[in-house]
Amino acid sequence: MDKQNYAAEKILEDYHWWYTGRKSILKNILNHYIGKSGKIKILEIGCGSGGNLDFLSKYGDLSAIELNDDARIHAKSKNICKVAYGKLPNDIPFDEKFDIICLFDVLEHIEEDDLSLQTIYKYLKKGGKVIITVPAFMFLWSNHDVLSHHKRRYSKSKINNMLRYTGFTVNYSSYFNSLLFPIILIIRLLEKLINSNIRKNDLRQENKIINYVFKKIFSIESILLPSISLPIGVSIISIGKK
Repeated sequence: MDKQNYAAEKILEDYHWWYTGRKSILKNILNHYIGKSGKIKILEIGCGSGGNLDFLSKYGDLSAIELNDDARIHAKSKNICKVAYGKLPNDIPFDEKFDIICLFDVLEHIEEDDLSLQTIYKYLKKGGKVIITVPAFMFLWSNHDVLSHHKRRYSKSKINNMLRYTGFTVNYSSYFNSLLFPIILIIRLLEKLINSNIRKNDLRQENKIINYVFKKIFSIESILLPSISLPIGVSIISIGKK
């Protein structure tokens, strides 16, 4: 991501409908597949400004890495866990292995995504899990992806086949941000139709009413997941087991 994106993340991570909705979904899925034993070792790769550190620390002994200096400083200032410089695929500053490795909207930023999964596999204990979220569907590609320095968007079959090829068993996978998918699809199609080249990022301060409505709609999915797997959505979550 560029500096503007990191700056926006620091401001928006506690109340924007996207961040709060994704966090609710992640909590439910971690409660189901991980549980709060407090005895496992967890690594978040690409923690950004640290918006997930507080809730992830409830599940075990947490460490994190982030390559952006400003974001890493902000994450460290929360005093939740060790936050070190690092990046995929070849710069993980730890000798130990982990029970859980999390990548929340990180893999799409990395050119060598297949090699990155191999590195993650190496840093997991036997039986350990990787939890990944990525943006879905190349036909949703927009200026937001360009500004966010995305290399690609994924389909569920694509990311799961990559996990299996690396050696993982896929424990769970679903699209999410599904209820808002029709609205976002229409916006993307209109942007392409009018050939819009306006350089804008989707993650910006929204009207309070819009933010409230979208948050309520998105939060419904935290009830549905992980009990079911949704067939379509703007994003994907997958859990791979070593």
